[in-house]
Amino acid sequence: MRLRCGTSSKCRTRAFLSLLCFCILSLIGYQFVTSQYEIDVKRRSLCVVQPPRLKNGVKSVAEETFLTLMTCQCDYKLPNDVTIEVGGFLGRRDLTLDEYKVFQAKRFVDRFGRMRGSKVSSLPPIQEKDYSDPYPLLHDPHQKIEMEEIKAELQRIKQQHLDWGDDDLGQIPELQEALNRSTTRIPNIVHFVYFGCLKVRVDHYMAFSGVLRYQKPDLILFHTNCEPTGEYWEAFKFLAGTKLKIVKRSPPKSVWGIDIDVVEHKADVARLEILLEVGGIYLDTDSVVLTSLQTLQDNDLVLGEESERTLGNGVILTTKDSWFLHRWFLEYTYFKDGDWAHNSVRVPWALWRIFPNQITVVKSMILRPNWREVKYIYNNRYNWNNNYVMHLYSRNLWRYDGVVERTLKELAVLQSTYGEVARHAIWGDARARDVTEWIVTCNITEKLLT
Repeated sequence: MRLRCGTSSKCRTRAFLSLLCFCILSLIGYQFVTSQYEIDVKRRSLCVVQPPRLKNGVKSVAEETFLTLMTCQCDYKLPNDVTIEVGGFLGRRDLTLDEYKVFQAKRFVDRFGRMRGSKVSSLPPIQEKDYSDPYPLLHDPHQKIEMEEIKAELQRIKQQHLDWGDDDLGQIPELQEALNRSTTRIPNIVHFVYFGCLKVRVDHYMAFSGVLRYQKPDLILFHTNCEPTGEYWEAFKFLAGTKLKIVKRSPPKSVWGIDIDVVEHKADVARLEILLEVGGIYLDTDSVVLTSLQTLQDNDLVLGEESERTLGNGVILTTKDSWFLHRWFLEYTYFKDGDWAHNSVRVPWALWRIFPNQITVVKSMILRPNWREVKYIYNNRYNWNNNYVMHLYSRNLWRYDGVVERTLKELAVLQSTYGEVARHAIWGDARARDVTEWIVTCNITEKLLT
């Protein structure tokens, strides 16, 4: 690098700074190339077991090597006479495996187990004065239900699904047995609907596990056109056993002759079609049951109040003969695919305000915190002890928590509403768990089942 400069001090200063910047950038480039080379070398030697080093008469293995072996082999066992060499600013030291677990568990809890925000005991109720006029939200508020028309549309839909090779709910013996055993007006049958190939995340597993643990359903029907995958799904199938039935169902292409293109709207319509045929409890795949819903199951239809202008459709308890359910479905004769939330959450809200005796609405205990209050789930500790259900709104996780998905180990210690609800649903105890034995394993399923 050649610099031209006169005798002025400003010029010499600029020349010095230019040379310094050049050196720094060169060093950064060298470090980047070197680190990339080291990463490639590590990848090539990932599963090569290196013999322990002998140091002062003690066999030891570098921490990095040990963790690499654990990543490669979940069942790798460190020999009893070998220590793990860890280091830091205070120097290097050798730890036995048990000492290493305690050491790393403390570091992990210090990082992920800190308290999130302040404890929020309750959220302000939605005020009556905030309600708007419901009548403009319905095409004809006084439209009468023509049951024959609805039956004809439902029969058309059913025949279409049969033509596509989908399962016939009327021909599933486990479903008929569960309906016959039902002792409540709303049968204890849980429905999940998902179109597409879902790789089950931990938030989905929380919903599945919460249903099994607290609702104790007679049957869980998972309606989908592609069976889910992943370790969490396999763990759920193991725990659910014969209570889980996968139902082949294609996404609807239309309703009342109107095309549906938005996949979320397809799921909105499908859940109503299913409930109109057999009734039961519909749950979104990120709606976590926190206590039994049995006290609500002797009503005709139950929804949760979500805001001053919406009732959520992520949790629906209903009989198949509910007047409200039929009237809600009838409003889809005026469906507009481009209106995101109209038929799904605004229409049921309007029907409730006009026909309050036809529905049971649960305030605060099903859909609070709502989508405007998601920070109370991920950034605070909300008192959820009175909630029947908590809707996680997990698509907003990255915005508030900074990650797309939390690991199971993080949720075991995370001090937020999300962490507490996860532990309550998965292990039946909201208190932080001891992760000492988790430090040296990558077997998720083992930790789900213990």
